[in-house]
Amino acid sequence: MKIIQVTNVEKFVAQILPKQPQKNKSIVESILKDVQKNGDSAIRKYEKKFNGAKITSLRLSQNEIKDAFSKVSKNKISAIQLSKSRLEKTESIVKSILKNKIIYIDGIKISKKFVPIQSVGCYIPGGLAKYPSSVIMSVIPAKIAGVKRIVVVSPPNFDGKIDPLTIVAADLCGANEIYRVGGAQAIAALSFGTKSLSKVDKIVGPGGTFVTIAKSMVNERTAIDMLAGPTELGIIADATANPRYIALDLISQSEHSNDTFCYLITNSEKLAKSVDKIITKLSNKIKRNNL
Repeated sequence: MKIIQVTNVEKFVAQILPKQPQKNKSIVESILKDVQKNGDSAIRKYEKKFNGAKITSLRLSQNEIKDAFSKVSKNKISAIQLSKSRLEKTESIVKSILKNKIIYIDGIKISKKFVPIQSVGCYIPGGLAKYPSSVIMSVIPAKIAGVKRIVVVSPPNFDGKIDPLTIVAADLCGANEIYRVGGAQAIAALSFGTKSLSKVDKIVGPGGTFVTIAKSMVNERTAIDMLAGPTELGIIADATANPRYIALDLISQSEHSNDTFCYLITNSEKLAKSVDKIITKLSNKIKRNNL
């Protein structure tokens, strides 16, 4: 980790903030148009191009879902079920607060109702890491809200397969459909619909640069949650902070991808050096220390 002493903060921030190349927007725009026009064939083309995956069926079969369970340990299944149960309780409490109400004012009846949307598409990142937590956080709120059709999409590896842990989490949480498709082409399919994958009312979930750009471009026709990704994490701390906690926070977010942007802002040189030392020590012990 680089330690940089800054005198002019505004000038420094302008220099280091990540900037999206214009060509990325052009690439995403062409992918969206291609999928809108050519549907499944365009999706297969981009999965082959970006992931090296030769895909026949986009949607996972029940046999594939069943097979995924045989590849996931009982401890991991239990962990998913525990996380699922806890989030269900939390979201149920939130839902109970949003009650239907009828208000009478000056002879006028005002009805306020909370009605779930019909369908949602949950984008689950893949590739460098496994994100069953993203499945839980995306699918469970929709399930508790009463959404009837919950779709999960996730990028396949070069064999055309999705990580088993992602599949198991999606099935346990109540996803109705699971598809092996990622990137901007997945967002396009969810927004426009194809022969294999019907369009949805809303798209949620984090993703990389292309996914985030794609979500911003389809937002006029399909609702989204937010523009989440690539990961950016900034921690502001003074000399009283625990350097180990800061280091662990930075490492946990830095593992997402090579374009992750994580940093610490502090007025304590001692703290900066302590965090740097801990990160160097810990990163040498983890599997994905090249990130």
